[in-house]
Amino acid sequence: MPTRIYAHIALFTVSLIYGLTFVIAKEVMPAYLSAFGFIFWRIGIACLGFWIIGSFLNREKVHQKDLTRLFFCGVFGAAINMLLFFKGLTLT
Repeated sequence: MPTRIYAHIALFTVSLIYGLTFVIAKEVMPAYLSAFGFIFWRIGIACLGFWIIGSFLNREKVHQKDLTRLFFCGVFGAAINMLLFFKGLTLT
């Protein structure tokens, strides 16, 4: 299969997962999980997936300054942003 087809399949899969997340979250959050718990599982599963994929790839040297920046980007760009969004979703 050409590389372009793989890229389209990957993009479709990502879009499908992204779209389904909000539908699933709206059903799950009020009854079974809080917004914090939902984000904890979402980020935890993503970290586990990236860790597994990363174990098969070549290691790159990342400078300490960049690691600190990546940490804060992850906390403020992913965790807090998603937590506030999903907390708002539980209120609507």
